[in-house]
Amino acid sequence: MTSIASKAQALASFEIDLPNATNGIDVPVTMALTKLKINPSAIFSLMELKNNKRISIPYQLNKAEKTISWIIRQSGEENKKHLYLLQKSVPGKSAEINAKD
Repeated sequence: MTSIASKAQALASFEIDLPNATNGIDVPVTMALTKLKINPSAIFSLMELKNNKRISIPYQLNKAEKTISWIIRQSGEENKKHLYLLQKSVPGKSAEINAKD
């Protein structure tokens, strides 16, 4: 069986190297899409590559400023390096985000 994520076209990959240990504190990040040569009108998902798995990351897109923002979640282990992938696909739903009227 092949998952949809494995068929998705990779648009860009990048690494974020946090300069210091964060002692378990989550870190907000904003990145210019123009640096990645990504059209802000494109439909894409943000994935973190961790332990040979793709983890869907919720993000906020600012089309006017052409930026993408998300939070680097720090779990028990202090990873300074985080590898991400923008892939052409509909963003997945996150259990962390649930909006109600």
